[in-house]
Amino acid sequence: MNNKQLLRVVGAILLIALVVVLIKITFFKDTSLSVESQPTGPQIIAQNPIEGQRLDLSSPMEIKFDRKMDPLKTGDSFLLLDPNGEPVPGQGTWSDAQTFIFTPASALDSGTVYTATFSTQAAAVDGTALQENIKLEFKTVEALTVAQVFPAQDTQEVETASSITVIFNHPVVPVTIVEEQSKLPQPLEITPAVKGKGEWVNSSVYVFQPEEILLSGTSYQVQIEAGLKDTNGNALEESFQWQFETQGPIISNYALKNGAQYPKEEVTDVPLDQAFIVMFTQTMDQKSGKCGDIDQP
Repeated sequence: MNNKQLLRVVGAILLIALVVVLIKITFFKDTSLSVESQPTGPQIIAQNPIEGQRLDLSSPMEIKFDRKMDPLKTGDSFLLLDPNGEPVPGQGTWSDAQTFIFTPASALDSGTVYTATFSTQAAAVDGTALQENIKLEFKTVEALTVAQVFPAQDTQEVETASSITVIFNHPVVPVTIVEEQSKLPQPLEITPAVKGKGEWVNSSVYVFQPEEILLSGTSYQVQIEAGLKDTNGNALEESFQWQFETQGPIISNYALKNGAQYPKEEVTDVPLDQAFIVMFTQTMDQKSGKCGDIDQP
C-alpha cells in the first residue's frame, strides 16, 4: 500500500468517527431535554386502619403524608363520602405536620364502604400541590350480632341436662379472671325462668349452666336484649330470640318387682297383686297423676 492509499484509508476512518460523534451528541442532547425532572406532588405513605383492616364505627382514621403539609389547604381539601357520595360530617385535626386525623361526628354505618378523598387543593408547606386527587377506601366493621347458639333454633328433644350457649361475632367482654365474672353483663333472659349461673368462657362466648335439669317436654324461649355492647362500644342493634324444646320423659327400664328385669317376651302366670317397677330417664313429678295403665286382654 503506497502513501496515497494509506492517507485515503485514514481519511475515511476519521470521517466515519466524526459522523458517529455528531450522532451521539445530537441523541444525548435530545434525551436530556426529554427526561427533565418534574416536581413530584405529596404522596400518602401510611394509613390507620391499614389497608384491608376494618374501620371501627366510632374511631378516627389517620392518614400520613411523605412530607410536611399545609394544614389549612390540605384539611379543606378532605372529604369522607358515604356510599351515596354524600359528605360525612366530622372534624379534621393534625397530630403532626404529616399526619391528618378525621373523626366522624357520629357513628358510621356497619359493614359499609366509605371513600376518603383529598383534592388537588391539598399542598405541602413548600407549595407543592397534589398532582391528582387521592382516594382511599375504608370498610367499617360488621355490627355486633349473635353468630351461633346452643341448643340451636327450634331444636327438638334437647337433653334436660343441657347448658345454654351463645357465641357473638365480636368480643363483648375483656379477658378477665373468674373472680370478676359477676361484674360482666349477663345477657340471657330465659322463659320459663331457670335458676343457674352464667360465665364468659372467653371474650365472645357465654355459657349458662342451670342449677337443676331443665323441665321435660317444655318449650324454652331465650332472648338477648338490644343494646348489649362489644368491647369497642358498638351495640347489638336488635334483640335476638330463639327457642328450643326439651325431650319428654322416656322409660329407660321396667321390671316385675322381685321378678324379671326388662322382660323381652310375654310373661305368664303373673300374680294378681304383682308390683311393677318403671324407671325413667329423669326425675318425675309424683303428683302429676297416675303413672299409667296396664292393658288387659
